[in-house]
Amino acid sequence: MRCSANVKHAYAEPGAFTIVVSGASRTVLRAVMRVSAASPTAGTDAAPRTATSVPADTSWQDQMLARINDLRSAVGAPPLALCARLTKTAQDYATLMASTGHYGHVGPDGSEPWDRMSAHGYHWSKAAENIAAGYDGVDSVMTGWRNSPGHYANIIDASLEHVGFGTATNTSSQYGTYWVQNFGQGGTCS
Repeated sequence: MRCSANVKHAYAEPGAFTIVVSGASRTVLRAVMRVSAASPTAGTDAAPRTATSVPADTSWQDQMLARINDLRSAVGAPPLALCARLTKTAQDYATLMASTGHYGHVGPDGSEPWDRMSAHGYHWSKAAENIAAGYDGVDSVMTGWRNSPGHYANIIDASLEHVGFGTATNTSSQYGTYWVQNFGQGGTCS
């Protein structure tokens, strides 16, 4: 079902807002609207917003992939291949978390990691996600995931074949930097 509406409302902060349209005794539509930071206009006293930043240099992804494949090699698991669709999924979710301050595997729109992977065209037979926040670089976040049994289990799962990474920073958010690893098996990457 598709519908549209014109909404006129002033938002004090940028972010993702859930809009619920109800009718009678049930919710008919639930959607997420993203509001970006606007430049202050003349005559307002709005403070400038801190933007969410994404690294332009992707060498950190090569570093993370090497760290993961070293861990996998140590337990006899085959190396993972970097997957463009999973990277897009992970980057979009890291950016969303940084820009909204949301932190969790379930998105503010109610989406699960596998929903987001499928929406980006990765039709998996098996999928997993690692998220982290507050770490300042690849070494520290990988150490955190290595020391967490559930995250480490995703990293070394020999049945997984693809991976994608995302990171984004917003210095005005609670955790600063947000990290996402999406893992999959069975999907196509291009």
